[in-house]
Amino acid sequence: MKKLVFLFSALFLFSCSSEEGDKPSGGEGGNGNMGVNRTAFLNAVVDVHAIPDYERFAMQLQVLKTDVKSFSDTPTQETLNKARATWLKTYEVYQSVAAYNFGLAEETAYRSYMNGYPTDIEEIKGNIDNESFTVESLGNSDLINSQGLPAIDYIINGLDDSDAIIIDKFNEDAKYGKHLGFLVDRMISFTDRILNDWKGDYKKEFTSNTSETKSGSFNLFVDRYINFYEKIIRTGKIGRPAGELSKPKRPQQIEALFSPENSRDLAIVAIKDAERIYLGNSEDEASLSAILLERDRVDLDLKIKSEFKAAIESVESLNANLNIQAETDADTMLATRAVLHALVVTMKTDLITELGIELLTFDSDGD
Repeated sequence: MKKLVFLFSALFLFSCSSEEGDKPSGGEGGNGNMGVNRTAFLNAVVDVHAIPDYERFAMQLQVLKTDVKSFSDTPTQETLNKARATWLKTYEVYQSVAAYNFGLAEETAYRSYMNGYPTDIEEIKGNIDNESFTVESLGNSDLINSQGLPAIDYIINGLDDSDAIIIDKFNEDAKYGKHLGFLVDRMISFTDRILNDWKGDYKKEFTSNTSETKSGSFNLFVDRYINFYEKIIRTGKIGRPAGELSKPKRPQQIEALFSPENSRDLAIVAIKDAERIYLGNSEDEASLSAILLERDRVDLDLKIKSEFKAAIESVESLNANLNIQAETDADTMLATRAVLHALVVTMKTDLITELGIELLTFDSDGD
């Protein structure tokens, strides 16, 4: 009898071992041990999002160049208004590329050059007055805080409180229009370099790295995506100006400081762009949402979608001028920060656990 029990036990263990051995261990092309088609996902990141978004931004910069030149050549209220409207549209389109801090964009600190704020006003003034200054001068890393969209904001919106005086400055001295042109040209050439990197060797490097380890592109993208939402959106656009984590509030550290009535809407655009990456541009895209649904995690997918919706609605409830919001009612702004933070927690716990990946970037704010 003991021999018979031993025989059945041995057969049971052999059966279990065989089933374990039949499970996919992962490999090139996706559908690894967590059931994620990494190849499809990474190709979608590049071909559906990164490249088209950078192309759209590059085209919008060309429009900005045209309208800035029109204002510089013929400074009037009409041309100033047109330049401002196009600058704002360009700022909105920029939000869609800010999440792709990979490859050459990461190596060259592209995001900081394009949208480092608060901008250095005194440095901008010095650059404008420097007769030997050229567009190439903006490649100096010491000038990272005096260029990009925030610097343009200062020149077309912040030179003076009076539009008439801003127009007079451009009429009386060509140095303002000249420097404005340098700023736009720098953004165009820089963006073209990043776009070409995504279209060239980096595309192959990024999409072919389907490793299931933390060095794989899938792990890297999800980590950077979460970090982008947390640090660039939650903290940069909402938390820091309001004084998050018991720190002093910094109302001057908002986007579009010299046209602050646009600051809230830029934050909303950024959240919606992050949501678009999560959802995908179509139902058949291998997005993060699609991956969760394929894994029968409808509950987690609905939770993330609900938290994106709550984040957008909470930001929409704030004053359009986040400078005023932070100055007069920082508590409400911090409450919005808490709503955004709920999604950070969900992504940094439930999402990464479900996807079987690990975070590469850490912070000490209690997530």
